[in-house]
Amino acid sequence: MNSLPGQRDGRTMSPRQCLLSYERVLYITGVIHSGKAYDGANTSYEDELRAGTPMGRVTTTKTWVPCKRTVVNGTAGAVTSVVVRDARAFKAGDVITIGGDTGITISAINYGTNTFTIASTTVADGDVVIAEDGSATCRAILGEYVKLKSLDDGVLRDRTTSRLIIAGFVDDTKILGDLTAIRADTNACLRGILWGDQQGAS
Repeated sequence: MNSLPGQRDGRTMSPRQCLLSYERVLYITGVIHSGKAYDGANTSYEDELRAGTPMGRVTTTKTWVPCKRTVVNGTAGAVTSVVVRDARAFKAGDVITIGGDTGITISAINYGTNTFTIASTTVADGDVVIAEDGSATCRAILGEYVKLKSLDDGVLRDRTTSRLIIAGFVDDTKILGDLTAIRADTNACLRGILWGDQQGAS
């Protein structure tokens, strides 16, 4: 069927619900950085963030992006490509730390295999992998769908969301990221989150 004049065809998708209860949910508002926010696992719609995305904040701009924290998964030694547990939040050009090695630039990412291409670096299986812009600390869970590219002209633009969950009963099975690595971070600001698996709900 043709679109109406001035309209364009969209896609049909089911809303994702990452909350197990609406009781005592606490949201904050923030601006999502259109140039740094990305979901590499959302194939063909990488500029669209989905509910259940763990969110971190860029230190210099105080804008929000998906939390860029994961671990090396099965790679060891001096390498120029490293497999991680979950690459979706990272983008080519990100500067990362792997284990104790800092200042590593990602030159390419294969999201299908969760593989970063980097300059030669020595890594160990299980090394923590974080972005160096501050976004490796998870501070909230995105509670709504956010499209960063404008339908009018196709340009990426920063978006304001009022659905950054900082307290509530959250379904861990709906989290889009490396939740294990995120929860292992002692600096993560998620004390108000009750996780479904910890409460026997998943």
